[in-house]
Amino acid sequence: MAKKLTLSVIEKENKKFLEKQRIEFDNGEYYLMLDKHFSPKKITSLLREFNEKILYIREKGIDPSDFDHVSYFWFLTIKYFTDLGETITDELEQQLFIMDQLLDSNYFSQIIGTFNDEQINTLSDYLSRYVTNMNALLNTIAPESVAG
Repeated sequence: MAKKLTLSVIEKENKKFLEKQRIEFDNGEYYLMLDKHFSPKKITSLLREFNEKILYIREKGIDPSDFDHVSYFWFLTIKYFTDLGETITDELEQQLFIMDQLLDSNYFSQIIGTFNDEQINTLSDYLSRYVTNMNALLNTIAPESVAG
């Protein structure tokens, strides 16, 4: 027999989003805490920031081909799902500087490689739905400019 869904059940299930995992680098000299589970709320915040920064780039007249979208998306993943994000500003220019520092070190790929595959798949699913919804919205607003 099914049980009644209550706020306390939801709250209990959501506690998993508070769980952290410690990862170590350089034979234990450094460590970083990362989220074991990616919360939908943080994923939505990541996607919102990604979109805002893409719009900012367009407003500033920066050629989108000069912007490394993939690395920036992974950078935001680090920002939102590790404790390193607590020190990362929202200012794009500063973020790009930090991202370049991470990319030039071995830490960027090491951090990305420690995320759980299931969580990366969840993030990928959200991203896929986001892109689909944005394309549908753009087609609704200006179908001729999207098609051509």
